[in-house]
Amino acid sequence: MKRFFLALIALTVFFAFMAPVPGQSQEIREYILNKAKAAPVIDGEIADGEWDGSEWTGDFYGLDHNSVTKYRDQRIPRDELNWEWRALWDEEYLYICFRADFKSMVANGWTYDGNTTAVLEADDTGYAGWGIPGCVDFEFFFEPNWKEGDGVNDSADMSPGYQLCYFPVMEDVYEGVVYADSNFGVRKGAFGPPYFYSGLTTTGPKFPATAWNPYTDPQEAAALGAKPLLIAAQPHMVEGAVEPDIVARPVLELAIPYSQLSFVAMPDLADYTIDDIPFEGINLIMVKDDQGRWVKPGDEWLFNVCGYTDGYTMSTGIALVTWNNMDPGGFHNFPRGVLKFTAGAGVGDWMLQ
Repeated sequence: MKRFFLALIALTVFFAFMAPVPGQSQEIREYILNKAKAAPVIDGEIADGEWDGSEWTGDFYGLDHNSVTKYRDQRIPRDELNWEWRALWDEEYLYICFRADFKSMVANGWTYDGNTTAVLEADDTGYAGWGIPGCVDFEFFFEPNWKEGDGVNDSADMSPGYQLCYFPVMEDVYEGVVYADSNFGVRKGAFGPPYFYSGLTTTGPKFPATAWNPYTDPQEAAALGAKPLLIAAQPHMVEGAVEPDIVARPVLELAIPYSQLSFVAMPDLADYTIDDIPFEGINLIMVKDDQGRWVKPGDEWLFNVCGYTDGYTMSTGIALVTWNNMDPGGFHNFPRGVLKFTAGAGVGDWMLQ
């Protein structure tokens, strides 16, 4: 694999972020979100039974990296390359498991000409992960408490919501010297790896774009009356595989606490109350109901799972992938899919047999 080739691809993908808003004629996908019998272990390993009750959802759409406004009307073939996710919920967390087939995975901070790039070494470091040539990322966009008529998924504006990005990159080792750590592991406290980027974007003059900085340290979160965000990722290298065969199947597991989708993890909004939030932002801030519940069966969220692909897949014209159909435009825009919370605890409760 040529380093120069990957670097050019990375630059092309970087400019794909500025994408126009797509039309509203396409299908909006739905995912039935069952309640977990027991919380999955967030360790980057998919153990037998721990994700029971959830369905793997693949069938990702591919977007052309040469012109993100041109929709390819193409799905990634599951017999060649799998990008797939599944999810569950309980009273405190939304649980997400995401895995993908990689034909290449670059080292952290690696460049083709020996110059130093931004090494991913902390959270929210100015999009450092996108400075890594040939980088791949897993991205999640979501808005809680969505209801028909709120304007989202049928508006011409950029969708307000939360964003969380994770970059799977390998350890940079040369002649036995480690120059940069990988982005794999199990988060134990306030610091990674795994490192990730998080943000919150909203619309409306009274509720401008602000920060969302979820806490991963249990004690720090508890002091604020919240549960910690849990994150873990493992590379799952394929033994003996050589590029451009599939060389890795990285797994990312997340537990997103509802208690941090509130003013707790948004210090910029410390002076606000729920009564201050205008229409455009009301669904973004979670509060408990009269029974002390964050969520309940029947709730719906807007949700999308997407990412950038590896260098070999990019070279085929598929650099951006998205679970929910975006026609045309990047995955940052409308529409998003819909998560439907149910009380069911098993796939057999809601799948046709």
